Amino acid sequence: MLEIVASTVFSFAPSAVYYRGLHDRESSEFDYKSRNQKKSVPEVTKCGNGEVYPLTETIEWLWYWAWAWRYPSLVSSGKSLRIWKTNMRGNGAFTNKKGSDTCHSWILKTNIVKEPMRSEGVTCPGENIFRIVDKKIINVGERESLRIWCLDYDYLKTLGVVEAKNLAIILPPWLLHVAQNVHPDGSSSPWDYNFRVPLFSASGETAIIDGFHCRTNSMRVCRLTRDAIIAKTDWGR
Repeated sequence: MLEIVASTVFSFAPSAVYYRGLHDRESSEFDYKSRNQKKSVPEVTKCGNGEVYPLTETIEWLWYWAWAWRYPSLVSSGKSLRIWKTNMRGNGAFTNKKGSDTCHSWILKTNIVKEPMRSEGVTCPGENIFRIVDKKIINVGERESLRIWCLDYDYLKTLGVVEAKNLAIILPPWLLHVAQNVHPDGSSSPWDYNFRVPLFSASGETAIIDGFHCRTNSMRVCRLTRDAIIAKTDWGR
């Protein structure tokens, strides 16, 4: 059996096991109903290692292109920048007061003397796909969890802007999730233009999975299906 040692990169192709993320209405975390009974809110949850990730120039561009390349008309018109500014604001879903309105955005060229924006390490589990390291349940913060593969944040920091864009346009759905809102009745819907959220990790074991530099993180069992999804060779983009 191949043993993965932390901080050492191996290149191999483990058997792919995917679990589907659960919406609020499917999860015991919010008693099988919407987390907010009065208004629609982002259906987000934090990955297990609790890290936050400053958006360096390379990583901000990777996140932007991971979504924007699908809509060339938005890019050419400049509307993609307005959407980016809105979705990455400090009181939005992903930045927790460290967003585009107060922090430095390399893409928007704003707040240049401020600290960079940062990701709070959250994702939107509902309907999205997680690639599971193995089926062994672990305890993270006294919660049953499964280890998942995420993008290696430290590796991403070594890329150039062009390399980041080239990587962004080939990211598979298990590394890049569609943002979701949850509504008072428990239903959910994707954000406009299927805005997407990359999964990061800066700690844990490292490996190259299907050509992608990855690190382990974790997700709570209550946000995942118990039954594994059959591996697919191409999830599409």
